[in-house]
Amino acid sequence: MKVQDIYLSPRTILSYLQDIERKIPHSEFSLYKPSVEQVSSVDDELLYTETVRMAESVGLKNYQVNVKFIKCKKGEGGNINLGHNADRNLNINVSEEYRSNWTATIAVLAHEICHKVLFVNGLHFPLESMNEVYTDLATIYVGFGELILNGYNTSTDSGTHLLGYLTPSTYRVTHLIVKCVFIEGSVMESDSGFDVFADIAVENWNKDEDKQQVMKSFFIKREEQMAECHRNILLLEGMLRQLRTDMRYDFDKLDNGFFKAPYDKTGKMRYPLAAFSEIYEYAVYEKSSHLAKLSKAINDAIYTLYLVYQEKGNYEMRYNFSCPFCEAKGKNKSIENRVAVIKCPSCGRHYTFDARTWNITSRQRELDDERRQKERKEKAEMEAFKLEVTEKITSMADKKIMEAQQKASQEVEEIRANEQQRAQEAMVQQLPSWLRWMVKRYII
Repeated sequence: MKVQDIYLSPRTILSYLQDIERKIPHSEFSLYKPSVEQVSSVDDELLYTETVRMAESVGLKNYQVNVKFIKCKKGEGGNINLGHNADRNLNINVSEEYRSNWTATIAVLAHEICHKVLFVNGLHFPLESMNEVYTDLATIYVGFGELILNGYNTSTDSGTHLLGYLTPSTYRVTHLIVKCVFIEGSVMESDSGFDVFADIAVENWNKDEDKQQVMKSFFIKREEQMAECHRNILLLEGMLRQLRTDMRYDFDKLDNGFFKAPYDKTGKMRYPLAAFSEIYEYAVYEKSSHLAKLSKAINDAIYTLYLVYQEKGNYEMRYNFSCPFCEAKGKNKSIENRVAVIKCPSCGRHYTFDARTWNITSRQRELDDERRQKERKEKAEMEAFKLEVTEKITSMADKKIMEAQQKASQEVEEIRANEQQRAQEAMVQQLPSWLRWMVKRYII
């Protein structure tokens, strides 16, 4: 496994950190500060004293420390001999390459010490990659986060090396989560690398100093959803119980009418009117079957629930084979994938059972057909509406045209009448004055 190969989402980081927290809960938390900020060359004494100091800070007090620089394999920053759980020795080797690089040296020490911390607390996995991932996260959980971030990218005589197994953003996000949770007043950095959910979680976490109150408010919100779902389940169960009672009544009528000694010893039907009545009732019932509507509603509910569960993972559709009268359960492979009339071996009553497999594909096809029919109906209604609007617009346009023509005709008539009057007045003006008064009486 190469460095920088493993990316963990904030959700996964939190899941792994919780595993570590359950095994190694914090009594108090602080970020570890090394005894010296920087040195040009790390001698054996400084290496030893810093290792003891770091070990004590994570609960490995009074452990026998044996630490030294050695020549390690290429790409290996260091190693540790874990021994067994009761072994109180801390045997750590650090790569000789890092003798001149103090930040790399203490980053390697942090990683190897945390291997021991997890080991003695029972967090050890058969898979090496999981051990390395948990160890890298543990370095940050115990307070070595800044050491890891500072020592991740290291330079030696042989070139630049990257320490650790996780991506840089994973280390940074883990450090920010740990700081946010354990150090009061810590704020999220602008370029944190968090996803949007982690950003929201940090914002909500920092809203109130009383973390119990924060937890309580979110518990209530989550509980509201669960409470609503629980209420709906109870309502559905109540309605289904009522439906089962109604069906039991119908089953009872059919059982008594058709299966309880309908013929006498001579083979003659004993209650022909009862049988005819049931056929008549079915004809009436078929026209307005509330049970068919209820079955469709239940099918819709089953289908919706199935889709929701499929989002979470595979869910197999199962049902119980039971009598609607005495609720005795049973199996009968001879009626698989068909509808059959069954005589209950427990109570002796007859009922019909649909043993066909609940077909998801068929239900999806039915819903698609319903959707297409609805779309066609909506399209037809829209076309009819458009036609009606068009007819109204056309009618209004025709009416306006007619009104405009009538108005134009009236205006023309008025113009003609005015012109005729002006012509008459002009003609009168041309007559002699002695004759004008007489003519004017008859023309105007």
